[in-house]
Amino acid sequence: MTITVTSRPGAKPSAITDIPELPAPSRTWTDWSCRVRLAMSDPSRLPEATDDLMVLMAQISSAASRFDTTSELSMSNRADGRRLPISDTLVDLVGAAVTAASETDGLVDPTVGLDLIDIGYDRDISLVRADLKTPAGAETPAGAETPANAEPLANGKTPATTNSPASVNAIDAIDIAATPHTSWRDIELVGQSLRLPPGCALDLGATAKAYTADLAAQQLSERYGCPVLVEIGGDVAVAGQRDWRLRVAEHEGGPAQHVILSRGGLATSTTTVRRWSHHGQPVHHIIDPRTGRPANGPWRTVTVAAESTLRANTCTTAAIVLGDGAVPWLRAQNVAARLVSDSGQIVVLNGWPRPVSPARPTVPARRSASAC
Repeated sequence: MTITVTSRPGAKPSAITDIPELPAPSRTWTDWSCRVRLAMSDPSRLPEATDDLMVLMAQISSAASRFDTTSELSMSNRADGRRLPISDTLVDLVGAAVTAASETDGLVDPTVGLDLIDIGYDRDISLVRADLKTPAGAETPAGAETPANAEPLANGKTPATTNSPASVNAIDAIDIAATPHTSWRDIELVGQSLRLPPGCALDLGATAKAYTADLAAQQLSERYGCPVLVEIGGDVAVAGQRDWRLRVAEHEGGPAQHVILSRGGLATSTTTVRRWSHHGQPVHHIIDPRTGRPANGPWRTVTVAAESTLRANTCTTAAIVLGDGAVPWLRAQNVAARLVSDSGQIVVLNGWPRPVSPARPTVPARRSASAC
């Protein structure tokens, strides 16, 4: 018997039997410093769809990369209060980030760009790790870059890495020490123009990956007329009429649950992957906007299934930031959720199936993962 997590608002998971274990043709590659996977029920369209997804991700990166001095986002971050025209792509991305901030009362806030720079995240994570060396005992658990793995996916050819963001500090003109406190409410998005107050820098990492997965899955399913699964760094979006069997775990080969996702998306936020050392202290990339520092709550990993991957990711990020208040907050959101504490205790909410065995405590890994 397999347990399914549904994505309809207010719906509860139910038992489903005899789910066919049919392999879905897939391609896997690396971009945005994380694993990207595309699966389709029609193998003949997979090469074209792979090219389409690569082009879309390059377009998103060109608009919103914080590490590329030529991106629209970097130019807006350096505009010193001037209003700049922006593309439809960046309008949609900033709009999604502002919506996430509004829905969470600022727990997921895109105006944390300078806070990330302040703890050393001023270039691609692979370069941060190479330069600063992840501290012993705080390394990534093996396989943690893909907490949700689509089991029916067959191993396809691996295209080359494409369109990685430029490895530069794109906001080096801003004096971090002299910047006033800003929030998402200070963002002025009017039509196709964007104005940020002086000393404000956006980072769209909390929403852009999930937004892209949702957009790609929907576009590719409609374009090629078949069910599609898109995974970007553990954020999974599906479109079309198909049940997808997903393996949800913190560690590759470790204790896992199998869930069925038939629509919407599933996302995981974790403090165990994008970690590095700053001034001798272990830090991670999920910033608490209330303090400007990495979130320091009791949950190391949160997974949510929702009506969209963007909604799911908004909830997982907010839960880690909220810390002790995450459980009642997630209950009120009415989304199926799985939380893993720093000690490895698993808590499930709103119909997420109970685990067969507890999660393992985080242990030093043999390798570092490059996940989002």
